[in-house]
Amino acid sequence: MKISEQYQKYINEFIEVLSQDENVDLSIFNNNLQSLQIMVEDNNENYPAGYDRHNNIIRLKNDEAISSIYHELLHVSSTKIEEDFIYSGLSQEVIETKLLLGLGLTEGITEYLTEQYFGTINKSNYFLEKFYVKQLLGLVSEKSIKKSYFKADNEALLNELTQYATFD
Repeated sequence: MKISEQYQKYINEFIEVLSQDENVDLSIFNNNLQSLQIMVEDNNENYPAGYDRHNNIIRLKNDEAISSIYHELLHVSSTKIEEDFIYSGLSQEVIETKLLLGLGLTEGITEYLTEQYFGTINKSNYFLEKFYVKQLLGLVSEKSIKKSYFKADNEALLNELTQYATFD
């Protein structure tokens, strides 16, 4: 693991908080933690931080971006690569073409969970994405969303949602 000591306290708190929720499976997180890197670099983007799911790197724009670490660690906890696909939360990316589906929903759930577990740390830009999550919670349980998210299993949630679809 290539994590400096200054970030280890956040990782420890993350594990401690999420381990208390019986609906959270940290298997993917523990696997990704083995090769996770956290770096500070100004990427000239509007976001204070980001998770590079292709290379398992959390990139912080500057030291003040540490407030976004829990959001990014949630991405780490829900991202896996299988064959030609990257599954992250409820999104799915075709590696070769970079076709990405479900990113907005995944960001909404990630921010929803960040606020649920760690409170509102900084002002979020995910208003619309969180709105969709709240609508989704009107159809399926939070438990189902968490189980699907932390297993990066969008198919399980989609199967649950089919009961609301009509097929002609």
